[in-house]
Parts: sequence; structure tokens; C-alpha cells
Amino acid sequence: FASSDHADFGRTLFVCTHLHHGTENTELIESMLKRALGSNLLNAEEYEISRAEIRAADLRRKNELDILFSAVHVFEKNFDQVILAGDFNSSESSKAYTQVLFENYVDTYRSAHADATDPAYHGYTWDISEDRENIDYGHQFELPMKSFGREDVRELFNEYNDRKRRIDFIFLKNLEGRLKVLGSELLKFDAHGTSIMGSDHLAVLSQIGFAK
Repeated sequence: FASSDHADFGRTLFVCTHLHHGTENTELIESMLKRALGSNLLNAEEYEISRAEIRAADLRRKNELDILFSAVHVFEKNFDQVILAGDFNSSESSKAYTQVLFENYVDTYRSAHADATDPAYHGYTWDISEDRENIDYGHQFELPMKSFGREDVRELFNEYNDRKRRIDFIFLKNLEGRLKVLGSELLKFDAHGTSIMGSDHLAVLSQIGFAK
């Protein structure tokens, strides 16, 4: 948490978070697990363990947001707007993303680029084609799901976790209607013009200014 008090912009509460990195529950991973079960890549017990881990990860992120918002609700009455940003480890189709929008936050990138189907503005912050060095490096660490000591299972989960998606966001809660989103973009390269960055996530830069 941080705050600022500006003569023109008013009082702003800044909140930065990093939600649990466990595997996101989607229709895609459910279908992948079913195929793995059908092909005997996973046995029945391993299949159920994997599904339970995915559900537990979703629940943990929900609980983390519940705790976060309970604190924000205490502070926000003293502010004109709240900016919430961080690594949510959840895509736009996730329950966590919906939970944030339910709290009356605006996704600044999607506000600036409303058409999510436009390839120029998909906004993927997790994109192996843009940041292969860092994401490949991360493959040497433990997965957020059990691979049961088998490389073929590990490869299956790496394939799922490597899919392109937006999981890093800057949200604006405009309590007094003072501000609006002027623009938002991804920062894909570092100062040296290479694809080797200080993170395996791409950065989001949003411009926020006065509402007319």
C-alpha cells in the first residue's frame, strides 16, 4: 500500500499485489487432463490429485483477494481513487479477474483497447514468443502442480502454463470520477533493446489523466 495527495488529482491509494501462482482453472486444462487420463499419461488417482490442486489454487486466489479488499475497504473512504496493480496469475476469463471488476475497478489496458480479439491489442503479459529466455529459465524450477516424477507429465503442464495470456493488470477504481484512462501499452524490451528482461512477465504502462 502507498498513497499520494496531489493538488489536482486528489488523494490516490496505490495497492500492489501478487496472487498465488498455482495453475489456473480453465476449460482447456480440464480437457488436457481428460485426454491425459484417456491416454494413460495420468492414472485415475493422479487425475483427481491434479484437479484438486487446480481447484485449490483458484480458491486460494479468491481468499487472497477477499483479504486484500477487506483492507482496501477500510482505507478507500479516505481517497478519491484507488490504483490496484500486480501479478494476478489469472487471465481475463478467470474468477479472480471477475472478482476485481465486481469491486468497481476498471481494467486500464482493456479500457484503452476494448477489442480483445484484435491481435494488435491482445495484451499478453505472459508470452513465450516475447520473453523466451526468462520463461525457459523458469522451467528448471518446480511446477505449481505435481508432475509425479515423470518428464512427460511435466511437459504437459509446461505446455499449459506456457500459453499466452494476460495475467498482469493495472486497475483503476474512480471513486470521485476525477480520472480517466488515456492509454495503455505493453513494454516488451529493456533499455538495451534486447528481449532479455528482468522478469518473465511483460510490463504494463497505463496513462491516467483528468476526466473531462
